[in-house]
Amino acid sequence: MSDEEIYYLCSRGIDPRSARRMIAQGFSADVVEKFEDEALEAFALTRIDAKFAKVD
Repeated sequence: MSDEEIYYLCSRGIDPRSARRMIAQGFSADVVEKFEDEALEAFALTRIDAKFAKVD
């Protein structure tokens, strides 16, 4: 993740910590969406969201 990405989100009122989390979640979702099994994709996205929800 680049400083420019963080700056862009922060300039829209998002705090730096949330900006980093959003970028990481987006990257994770992009990877998971390449799975060919929809059930596995849904499971993985649910687990990823749960993990990110615990990060403060």
